[in-house]
Amino acid sequence: MKKSLINIMTLALSVANMVLMIILVFAIVPTMNNMNNLITTICTAIDLETANSGPITSSNIAIDDIGVYNINDEFMTSLKSNGDGKQHYMMYKVTISMNKKHEDFATYGSSEALLEREGLIRAHIQNVVASYTIDEVEPKSEEIRKETLESLQNLFGGSNFIIDVSFIDIKYQ
Repeated sequence: MKKSLINIMTLALSVANMVLMIILVFAIVPTMNNMNNLITTICTAIDLETANSGPITSSNIAIDDIGVYNINDEFMTSLKSNGDGKQHYMMYKVTISMNKKHEDFATYGSSEALLEREGLIRAHIQNVVASYTIDEVEPKSEEIRKETLESLQNLFGGSNFIIDVSFIDIKYQ
C-alpha cells in the first residue's frame, strides 16, 4: 500500500512538472523569440550605421575611385636589433592607395605632387619599419601597415585621402 501511494505521488509530481514545462514552452519561448528578433534588428541597424560612418578603407571604395602610387625604388631598411648581435634588414616595395574622390586628392594625389614628397614619404615609411625587430616584422605585419598608414596620413596634415599602404616583394635578412 505504501509503495502504491509513493508511486501515485511520484506520478502526480511528474504530471505537474510536465504541465509547468508546457506552460513555460508556450508562454516564454514565443516571448524569447520576439526578443531575439528585436535584438537582431537593433544589431543589424547598428552595423549598418557604423559601416556607413566608419573609416574609409579600400574595401568600401569602388575600384575606379582608387588611385595607386607605386614607389619604384626598393626600400632597404635596417631593423631594430633583437639582441643576437647581427644587423637585420628588410627589403620591400611600397604601393600607396588613395581615394580619388577625396578633396585632398587634387592637391596631394597627383604623381608629380607625390614624387615631389617621395623623400618625406620614404622617411616616414622607413621610420615605422625600423622600429621593429626581425622577430616582430612578420607577425606584426598588419600592425606595421596600419602604423605606416597613420604616419603618412599625419604627414599630409591628418588627411585621410591615403586609404591603404601595401608592402610587396618583402625579403628579410
